[in-house]
Amino acid sequence: MSLTVEIVTPDRRAYEGTADKVTLPTAMGSIGILPGHQPITAIIAAGEVILTIDGKISRLAIDQGFVRVVSDGQKDIDPVEIAKMEQILRFALVQRLVKGRTSQGMTE
Repeated sequence: MSLTVEIVTPDRRAYEGTADKVTLPTAMGSIGILPGHQPITAIIAAGEVILTIDGKISRLAIDQGFVRVVSDGQKDIDPVEIAKMEQILRFALVQRLVKGRTSQGMTE
């Protein structure tokens, strides 16, 4: 059993295919995703995505964004709900970035 993986950038799809495992950096630390993983939505931190495909490792550098893991039965989630989740995650990311700037003495 494998995961269906789609990595999308603002410019293009960086990867679309299957993988046995995906490891990625989130705002709360690195997570590994295997087939059957619980559904989650999380903020992605800049770093490296590691894809295990047929026992071979592929690495992709990524910037900040979000990840959404759905089970096979949840592929038809309402697009309005997805847009709401994306908006909430973008807002949380902006808050985190602003907080990081002000904690480093970069206030105006």
